[in-house]
Amino acid sequence: MTSCVRPAIPALALFLLMSTQSMAQYPGNARIWTSSDGKKIDAILIDADAETVALKTTSGLFKLPVTRLSAEDQAFLTAWRGQAPIKLAPWPEKIEVPGDLKIDEKQAGGDYIYLSPHFEFRCPIRLSNSVVREFARLFEATYEGVKALPVGFDPMPPQAGGHFLTNLFANREDYYAAGGMPGSGGMFSSVSRGREFVSGAISVPLTSLGVEQVGNRFIIDPDKDSGTLTHEITHQVAVMWGIYGAPVWFSEGIAEYMQSAPYSKGTMRFTNMTGNVEKAVMRYQGGKEFRMIPVEQLMTISRQEWAASLENENASKNYNSANVLMTYFLHLDGAGTGESVAAYLRALRSGTDPREAAATHLMRDRDFSKLAADVREKWRQNGFRLEFDL
Repeated sequence: MTSCVRPAIPALALFLLMSTQSMAQYPGNARIWTSSDGKKIDAILIDADAETVALKTTSGLFKLPVTRLSAEDQAFLTAWRGQAPIKLAPWPEKIEVPGDLKIDEKQAGGDYIYLSPHFEFRCPIRLSNSVVREFARLFEATYEGVKALPVGFDPMPPQAGGHFLTNLFANREDYYAAGGMPGSGGMFSSVSRGREFVSGAISVPLTSLGVEQVGNRFIIDPDKDSGTLTHEITHQVAVMWGIYGAPVWFSEGIAEYMQSAPYSKGTMRFTNMTGNVEKAVMRYQGGKEFRMIPVEQLMTISRQEWAASLENENASKNYNSANVLMTYFLHLDGAGTGESVAAYLRALRSGTDPREAAATHLMRDRDFSKLAADVREKWRQNGFRLEFDL
């Protein structure tokens, strides 16, 4: 909740100088406004919510009730709020989940069920609370990390007081027998109805969580590489939020971005994410530059084409290209605050067609060749060389 000071101000300080040519204007443009008692003045719109408008005049910055404006200007503000960029919070430096994370245990249908604040883990064998607590910290850190990204994600469990479901398997053989993708360390599967999410769960063998059986005890390696699992958890909490209609590059890009954030023992760090992404992309890449899928091809690839690429050498290039493009929009595009992603997500959530939302908020006034040039140049300024496949 935010509070605002409403100082007594002269009636002339009620207005902004903001262009009337477009409702989708950023703060800082000019417009002549009219007060509820008919007076007019030039001023600059700084910000506005449903109750308060912040205006900058030659006399200074003022905040006042929206009701002090004319009916026409109140309608203008309503439309502007619907199209203006979201005011973003600071980017998180790190997310920490404490070591005393509370875990509840129960049994149902022959399974042991463990509940952390946002996740339900179903397992055919009993595990100690200390073991569950360690891998649950990764799940909770990913959840909190997605939620903390200041671009408008608001991951919600299936229902109030509910949990995201994860099915645990004693070994990889059981995991594969239940439909796990061969060679994978975990996967998220879901059912949808058009753009409406119906159900979904993560499936993962205990070994992918760093859990191993020693004699009749289970122990956990808290330093187990958990990047792949972070990717799948991101899919789960982001899909539940309701972006099922997002293109594949976007959903895979945000999952790869989260996977690039260093994690250890309950702490996920988001400082120097451009450097983290470069390191992740170049980990298995030879040479001194990254060969990226052309931007137009990446942003228009279908889920069927993406799935087909998993069977050939293009799989890692697809994921890495999505990561590079997502990170560009989050940290390098515009003011570098992720405002274009925030506006895009808001449009998706309101039901806007993904192509229209991308054209309005991601492409803006650029064609694909101009966007590609911007991507290359902004990454070059950050010391990362990339070129596009022909």
